[in-house]
Amino acid sequence: MSKITRNLLLTAVLAIMPIFSHAIEFEVDGIYYKTSYYEYEHKCSVTKNPSKYSGDVNIPSSVTYDGTVYSVTSITDWAFDGCTGLTGVTIPNTVTGIQQYAFRRCTGLTDITIPNSVKMIKEEAFYGCSNLTNVTMSNSLTSIGQYAFYECSSLTSITIPSGVTFIGSSCFNGCKNLKIFVSPENTVYSSIDGILFNKDATTLICFPGKGTKYIIPGSVTSIGFNAFENCTGLTSVTIPNSVTSIGDFAFQDCKNLTDVTNLSATPQAINDYCFSVYGNLHVLPGCEEAYRNADVWKNFNIIGDADVTAVEGVKADRNAVPERIYEIDGKAATGLRPGINIVKMSDGTTRKVMRK
Repeated sequence: MSKITRNLLLTAVLAIMPIFSHAIEFEVDGIYYKTSYYEYEHKCSVTKNPSKYSGDVNIPSSVTYDGTVYSVTSITDWAFDGCTGLTGVTIPNTVTGIQQYAFRRCTGLTDITIPNSVKMIKEEAFYGCSNLTNVTMSNSLTSIGQYAFYECSSLTSITIPSGVTFIGSSCFNGCKNLKIFVSPENTVYSSIDGILFNKDATTLICFPGKGTKYIIPGSVTSIGFNAFENCTGLTSVTIPNSVTSIGDFAFQDCKNLTDVTNLSATPQAINDYCFSVYGNLHVLPGCEEAYRNADVWKNFNIIGDADVTAVEGVKADRNAVPERIYEIDGKAATGLRPGINIVKMSDGTTRKVMRK
């Protein structure tokens, strides 16, 4: 490489160095900030206070430091984490993201308004804010991370805006008083009786924890990952015969769930972490043996007294034909036998048929 070429490269590097500058950390009026690495952007984020924030914090839309005006565009990871003395916070309409753990365990926080500029709330952003009673969400919001509002036990209602296309697992689990509502214009999610589903209600995504007994609607074919996690008040659940898939950890830490009814003639495949408690399992008469031979299900006290009519909304096709026939002891049969037969139909329903 010639000396001229080296000098030209050095000149170019020196010319762009101010653009790719190091981040600056500073404090103004009791709020700590960190600038972007790109000097030309003149942006900054709210960062952690070494002494912790307390009282009502009013975050400005811009701040001046060393003669430069910076726009406040983000609340960084851990910024307010564990600030139990924080009672209120005002977020400006310049902030586009609330990062992970930003307000984690701010137990003094009671009310939060997410401005329209915010497009994403990262994982565990408001985890464990046990006294948070009111959350107003941004109409521009598109993403809510996993565990974002986990164990916000004082929340009674929340409305998912129309633009939200992603909600992480366990987002609202442990919110034992919560009812979830979804904007009718949302194309991805829906709610039934305060429970979160996908749009066509075939997947149950999140049961926040309100109520002691729950009958899963007959439209559901899949119970999502962590769907009922940490619902400590839940004592009884009925799974319809339409359900073919149960996600990992679906009923994890449901410590008082001692009564499960499963109306499927065929046990669904589940892992060892699906349930934390093995109480009574009510199955259709004649299906006991199938469950006693199934991994994990065999850990329950299996009782063959379930009634398929227990689930409302199971849609049966009048043109459905028998697909499988079982004897009362759960053994497969080639045809109807005298006595009670369990018949699985082509539309997914299960029927009890008596033959004299």
